[in-house]
Amino acid sequence: MRDPLVIHWPKGIEARGEIRQQFVHAVDIAATILDITGAPAPAVVGGHEQIPMHGKSIAATFDNPTAPAPRKP
Repeated sequence: MRDPLVIHWPKGIEARGEIRQQFVHAVDIAATILDITGAPAPAVVGGHEQIPMHGKSIAATFDNPTAPAPRKP
């Protein structure tokens, strides 16, 4: 099953109306946001130590339709 993902960031993505075919997962969204903002992943949230992030940034796909997928299906 595939679900579409639409990313809209006019000041950060030059490509317009293009479709990408790379396989990504929902866990990649947070990793991507941290990557493009330069923010570190928090070590502790609400007093709870966080596990390592499993997501991988998909930012390379924003302007490069042939960028390698961060993971395999």
